[in-house]
Amino acid sequence: MHSNEHWNVKVTKYVGVKPRSHINWNAREMNLYHTDNNYRKNYSYASGYRYQRTTMHEFGHTIGNVIRNSQDIFYGDEYKRSIAWYGDWSSIMSRGMEIRDRHLDYIIDTLRMNITGTFWRVE
Repeated sequence: MHSNEHWNVKVTKYVGVKPRSHINWNAREMNLYHTDNNYRKNYSYASGYRYQRTTMHEFGHTIGNVIRNSQDIFYGDEYKRSIAWYGDWSSIMSRGMEIRDRHLDYIIDTLRMNITGTFWRVE
């Protein structure tokens, strides 16, 4: 399909204040911390409390949920007001743990481009 699509994952143990986990799409790197598999409580005035595992959210970025250009308002961190899905607090790409069909768009698009004569969809 594509070449060099493997990701490097770095997990670091921290002491004190937890740094922010993140991915680098172009370099295919995911940077996590030793507590990222634990549930963490997210709070916002609009959504109240939600629980999420950071590793799951960051993995969502590795399957295509990233902003690809300055006009892209459909993918990325859905807790940001600039994203079309802002307010879907239960979404894994926002503050929750639920996967949406849209989170698989990049995979579906890649399959469609590389396997001609087929139709792919999420059911």
